[in-house]
This record gives sequence, C-alpha cells and structure tokens, in this order.
Amino acid sequence: TGIIQQITANGTNQAPPVVPATNLPPAKPAIIGRDGARRAQRLYRMGSYHEAAKAYLAAMQGQTTALQNDCLYNAGDALYRSGQYQAAAEKYAELTTRQPTDPAAASYNLGCATFQLAEQAKSAGTNVPPDVRPVLLERSGLAFQRALRYRSDDEAARANLGVVTNLLPEAREQAKLKALLARYQGIPPPQMADTLLEKQRKIITDLPTALTNATPSRIDQMEARSAQQRDNADLLIPLNITLA
Repeated sequence: TGIIQQITANGTNQAPPVVPATNLPPAKPAIIGRDGARRAQRLYRMGSYHEAAKAYLAAMQGQTTALQNDCLYNAGDALYRSGQYQAAAEKYAELTTRQPTDPAAASYNLGCATFQLAEQAKSAGTNVPPDVRPVLLERSGLAFQRALRYRSDDEAARANLGVVTNLLPEAREQAKLKALLARYQGIPPPQMADTLLEKQRKIITDLPTALTNATPSRIDQMEARSAQQRDNADLLIPLNITLA
C-alpha cells in the first residue's frame, strides 16, 4: 500500500470514454498563448483530458518560457489523467530539463507517471521483457529522490519513495527468474545438470591460476571466476523448478 498520487493542477473529474468519430469537420486552427491555455483549462475541467493536453501543447507555440513551462506541466497532468502515462512521463521529463517554476512538482509527477508504467508492465506479463518493470521502478524512485532534494519536507514524495523501494527487490528477483526460465526453457533437467557440472569443473580448474598470480591482473581473474560462479549458481533455479 502507499500513496502514489499525482499532483493535479486543474481539477479532478474522471475522463469520459473516448468514442470513435467519423466524417469529422475540418480541424480548427490551434489557439496559442493565454487564450489557448484558457481553452485548454476549460477542456480539462470538463473532463476532456486528451483534448486538453493537445490544447495546452498548441498554446505553447512561440510563447514565453514561463508560459511554455506551465502549459507543458498541465499537458502532462491532462495526459496522466487520461491514462496516457508514457506521454505524461515524457512531458514531465522534458519539463525537468527546462528550469520549471516548481521543479519538485515536475519530478514528483514524473515519479508517479513512471510508477504507473511499471504497474502496466507488471500486468502485461510476458508481453514485455522481464527487466522493464524494475528499470521503471528505479527511474520512479530517482524522480521521487529529486523531488525530495528540491523539497525535503514533501511527505508524499517520501512515502512514494518508500513504496517504490519496497517493491524493487521482489521486482528484480522476478525479472531474474523470468529471464532464467526463458533462457533455459525446454532444456531437459539432465542436460542442465551436465551444463552446471561442466561449468563448475572449469571454475575449479581455472581457480589455481588466479590464486597463484602475483600480478595486478589477479584481481580481474578473481572477479571473472566470481562472475562465473554466480552465473552457475543461477542455473540451479531453473533446474530446481523443472525438477519440481
């Protein structure tokens, strides 16, 4: 459990379902500047988050840095509210490079959007690579850390960082397990056991060379043997599961 709530700028209405339309009239020219931002704000308050995001982005064109940053922030907020977390994360990430008025809020919202992407990766199962979720959780945690550097008393950012930190170990372990099972899928247990024993014999054979080496290269040799041993120990995981 935890907070993981995004900061909202202009309302809390739920977005209505999107209905495909045909025979649409010609698109109206974009309204830029503050008039465009006011139109976007009205769309947001009506719950038309997708249209509000487009209006905010259109309103940015040729405007002052301050207005561009405000529109970019609100566009990210509207995209988040419409469930377009990838697009929202991209807007917040861009905003963090532009010296926004409230960098803490931009980083906090980036953490929230990236966390939602991690949750989507979890529910997607085998449709995404196994390491995607832990990477997204790490990025989310880093964003919350940046928010705390800007505003150390932000309890929501601190709570969300705690949620992400608690989820990371299991996510990494699950990613490792899925990668190992995919790597050795379909290989019979006797073949896996032979591979494990063969690798272990090679480690034992190569170890004396590293132990008796008096040059600095001994460090690299020992690290290589250690990596081989970890890789060989990992083979026990799919072997045990297959045998079970």
